[in-house]
Amino acid sequence: MRESQAIAVIGGTAAGTAAAAEIKRLDPNARVVLFEKGPHIAYGACEIPQLIQGGKAVSELIRFTPEEFQTEKGVLVRPRTMVTQLRPSSNRLHATDVESGSEWEERFDKFVVATGARAAVPQVEGVDSLNTFAVRTLRDASALRRASLAYPSSHVVVVGGGYVGVEIGEALLKNGHRVTILTPGGRLLTGYLDPIYQDRITAQATGVGVTIRDERLASVIVDPANRVQAVQTAEGERIGCKIVVLATGIVPEVSLAVSAGARIGRTGALRVSDSMRTSVANVWACGDCVEVNRVVDGRPVHVALSPTAY
Repeated sequence: MRESQAIAVIGGTAAGTAAAAEIKRLDPNARVVLFEKGPHIAYGACEIPQLIQGGKAVSELIRFTPEEFQTEKGVLVRPRTMVTQLRPSSNRLHATDVESGSEWEERFDKFVVATGARAAVPQVEGVDSLNTFAVRTLRDASALRRASLAYPSSHVVVVGGGYVGVEIGEALLKNGHRVTILTPGGRLLTGYLDPIYQDRITAQATGVGVTIRDERLASVIVDPANRVQAVQTAEGERIGCKIVVLATGIVPEVSLAVSAGARIGRTGALRVSDSMRTSVANVWACGDCVEVNRVVDGRPVHVALSPTAY
């Protein structure tokens, strides 16, 4: 059967796999190739706190392995492959095998960018130390889980009181750790809930033993082996701990699309049309790397939640 078109999908977590499967459903004759720089695709990122707590194994969070997705959806999957350059004008991309280092080019008619977002890591001393974690992937979560087991009943400082900070803090508390959350204003989920509900959530957390501090991170203090010893706050206080979790937000990963000519919007994410097309004619985008128009007032917003991905 002759292929109708060749389409590359770059990024294989939620939005990328959903897009690849839908393309193949709408055009069974299309050659669809899914590129993912990590080893896993189609996993439940929302369930990562359960992995950290130990309630679920990595395999339970994975909806499809690359082989299963290829068999069931008809999409060719290339895990551990990083797309390093898009050249839409010549219908080509440049890819690198992250394990072997081999490089090649491929031709496609269309491109879908689903590169997601990266952790917004504070630019302070010590954040690259051992046992300091910014959790975005299954690999990150597994590393934090191992550290949690290696330092049982230790003190953990979580930097950030949003959804991720609260859920990871809860998971570590249930693992027997003492948990302190640093969050400006001393309230949890500011920017997400009305003040009355922020107060209720904050009170609930402190009631089960979480310490919540109206503080900002100034640095991570390490020992000669680069292991975490403490954090220092902007007020100069030193808080001893064995593990630091950075839950300080995300940044849309737009560099690949921008280098190909795609425009970003006012939120810093990719600007797309109602059909998810970027400013480049043969490039579409979806998921955490794009901004969408809010239904209420049409204002562009960047909302890194599953409804945007799907």
